[in-house]
Amino acid sequence: MTRKPTASKTTVAKSTAKRKPARREVWAESTAVKERISEEIAARFSKSRRTKVRSLVMVSGGVESVCLLANLLKWTKGPIHAHFIVTINIENRHEVEIMATQAAVTYCRETIRDFTFTTSTYEMMLGLGGGLDLTLHMFQAARINTATGGITDAVWTGHYGSTWNQLAEGSAVFAAAHVNKRFKPHWIMPFRGLQKIDIYRSMPMDLAKQTWSCRRPQVKAGKYIPCGTCHSCKSMSKVEAALDKAKAPGA
Repeated sequence: MTRKPTASKTTVAKSTAKRKPARREVWAESTAVKERISEEIAARFSKSRRTKVRSLVMVSGGVESVCLLANLLKWTKGPIHAHFIVTINIENRHEVEIMATQAAVTYCRETIRDFTFTTSTYEMMLGLGGGLDLTLHMFQAARINTATGGITDAVWTGHYGSTWNQLAEGSAVFAAAHVNKRFKPHWIMPFRGLQKIDIYRSMPMDLAKQTWSCRRPQVKAGKYIPCGTCHSCKSMSKVEAALDKAKAPGA
């Protein structure tokens, strides 16, 4: 009698073993910014428009604006234009901000997706520079929208701790620049209510480390170093302390 072939133990074991779930890509430690961007788009655009939003992102080389640019490139599908204002004033931070912004642009283009990028220059060596960076950004954002034919759907900025008066000034300038224009883009600030540590953790760490936050950089041995005393440095010191605490044994 011919015996029917039976599966070997090895064969049976392979056929019944459970497959391990595919490993998910961890792009950043936190999804706070990803979620906030999704909420902002859903609140302003119809379902048919959400994948086609044409965005303008104002970047400065700092944590907030770089994180915003990276997350918009990663999690949205519409065309993105980034703009950097080279701000020359007595703080003398423009050169290091140029380096940080260029590094961020290169990183995002090489690891996420392509986008258009332009720069402009504002110089004011009188007093403290002539006013708020926020106001300058909104004025220039309006000019860029006009220069590109009014195609921008949303202007994104990384401001999150601005006062009501500061926001009112920026909004007034942005609105005034669109007088007699058919359409004014949405001004979206997705970081309101978030902590800086949430923003820092919402992008790849190797990108976060390339950002620059100090308002009054010092030059030592031919290198820029943070002053350690401006409000931006103090804010970053809290972030670094939180990161160190999270890495501590038993955290």
